[in-house]
Amino acid sequence: MKLKKFIALLLALVMALSVAACNPGSATTSNEPSGTGTASTEPGSTGDDNRGSISAIENFEPGTHGLDWRDYTLADEQVLDIVLSVPSTTTLDPNDSTGATQWEIFQMVGEGLFRVYGNPDGTQTMEPAGCESYEVSDDNLTYTFHLRDNTWSDGKPVTSADYAYSLRRLLDPEEAFGYAEYMWVLKNADAYYHGEAGVTVDDIGIATPDDKTLVLTVEQPTPYFLEEMGMVPLYPIRQDVLEAAPDEETWQTDYTYHVFNGPFVISDRVMDNSITLTPNPYYWDAENIKLTQINLLTVSEQATQALMFENGELDILDGTAEFVDRWQAAANNGEYIMGVFGRPQTGMIYFNEYDHEPGYPGEDDVPADRPRGGSSGLMLSEKCRLAISLSIDRQAFLDTVYNRYTVAGGFIPKGMECNGINFRETYPDDYITNLQAQYDTPEKLRALFEEGMAEAGVSGTVADVTLKLMNSSTTSLAATQIEFLQQNIQDVLGVTVELKNVDSSVARAERNSGDWDMMVYSWIGDYNDPGTFTFLYTSTSGYYNTFGGFNDEEYDHWHEVAMSSTDPQERAEAFQKAEEILVTKAGVAPLYYGDQIEFTQTNVRNVSWPQVNPVEVSRAFIVADDAQ
Repeated sequence: MKLKKFIALLLALVMALSVAACNPGSATTSNEPSGTGTASTEPGSTGDDNRGSISAIENFEPGTHGLDWRDYTLADEQVLDIVLSVPSTTTLDPNDSTGATQWEIFQMVGEGLFRVYGNPDGTQTMEPAGCESYEVSDDNLTYTFHLRDNTWSDGKPVTSADYAYSLRRLLDPEEAFGYAEYMWVLKNADAYYHGEAGVTVDDIGIATPDDKTLVLTVEQPTPYFLEEMGMVPLYPIRQDVLEAAPDEETWQTDYTYHVFNGPFVISDRVMDNSITLTPNPYYWDAENIKLTQINLLTVSEQATQALMFENGELDILDGTAEFVDRWQAAANNGEYIMGVFGRPQTGMIYFNEYDHEPGYPGEDDVPADRPRGGSSGLMLSEKCRLAISLSIDRQAFLDTVYNRYTVAGGFIPKGMECNGINFRETYPDDYITNLQAQYDTPEKLRALFEEGMAEAGVSGTVADVTLKLMNSSTTSLAATQIEFLQQNIQDVLGVTVELKNVDSSVARAERNSGDWDMMVYSWIGDYNDPGTFTFLYTSTSGYYNTFGGFNDEEYDHWHEVAMSSTDPQERAEAFQKAEEILVTKAGVAPLYYGDQIEFTQTNVRNVSWPQVNPVEVSRAFIVADDAQ
């Protein structure tokens, strides 16, 4: 029986705990002790990948989704409690879904052509979901999907028109959705999005011969196209339901104006607090949906999350540096289930490099007087950005903040494949290391920064400079992140770094104001191809405004070569050239490559962690205590 003492728990925390900022994970799956590190006054360092392997109770592998609930004695209570990966979510619009929390919710209440599951070995599989079968033409240009019989939560059938409407809306240039670029591979989609004369929405390679058939045609063979079909922004949308909402804000935030085609529906929502899900009785596989309720909880402080997990009030939790040693020992004794999985994730600092008038896609709410080059006016300087990037002691950052992850010397993380070529094994990420060897003292880095100042027409020395570092979260982890970076950059460069920690609900407005210089962020790839990372920094990307406005013609060229070529070697080499430009010109300062360390209560089955999607619990169930 789960404990339901959340209020008491909070009171106990207030009275009994004095906890420092907690870290979301640890590298203690190796046999090395946890480090606590401090900011170094020497520029940068690199480290080795020390991720561990899967650890589990006897006769059970974490990350499984194919267990049959009929083989177990189920618990009377089939309720799953999960903490949302980000404290708040800003949209219930699948097309506009760009964050992990949004995807986590939509995976439970929605469904695309495929559902993505994680495997015990850290890989992932895609299984037909919205479709029951598909064919690909001999020339690899036409994909025909045969939809299974499924029903929206209001009893109306899911049709091919719902998928077509969603795709065309995603490609509407007036909407400027972040994931629109992913579908430019469709025939005429790029031309339509960019307003090529004579090309209309009807010319895009989307056809619906009947209610159960969706035909998609691409411009050229696209090896990653099917992987894209499992992404949330491509989920079907009912046009009549969307148009029935009184306004855009209501559609974005009020679940009562939505219908759902996935395993669950939203039955209650307390803004910035919790979301309650219950089974969708019309779902095509309702027989195998055993959970009767999922509680998605907003718990910002990781110390609180950890205590809730230990008290049985959370069923699944990401490993944290404060507790992972204890939990790993408990997992080895059969008290928890532990899994360590790879994840294509890069943590970074990106810079305020906007150098244009507002008007790019997605900039309808950008003020006309937004400062160029950030609040300091220096972020258009490649030398200033590079000095900042090279000043960061990345290993100390990981030791201090996370005790986990791997130092990133490039932008494309480990595990990414390019048409079967393991990108990171083929092209070492030594860009940062090589540059740090050239600028190996604080004095050299300060001189580099001041050269950038002079070229930008800014007088003075580093001591006269104030940089604003922003983070779009107010959790204790977010504070620890930017406080370390503040001290590190100040100590090495001699500048002043002012912190700007803002809540995620106002982060977009703060970003668009331009009153910042640097921002901390991480990106998890959406499919297994380097293009899911390099597209972020093209000047035509739907994320151009999100990731700081880096603009480089040579970078755009090599990204385009990679995305248009069908030759694996040519694609891989083009990606490498684009990455080198991005990192050595400090369009971004990569910090770390991520992973997944997950803990689950031992009575929970059929939970899996895909490489690129959030945790998958649609077929999860809870076994009785005597059936574990």
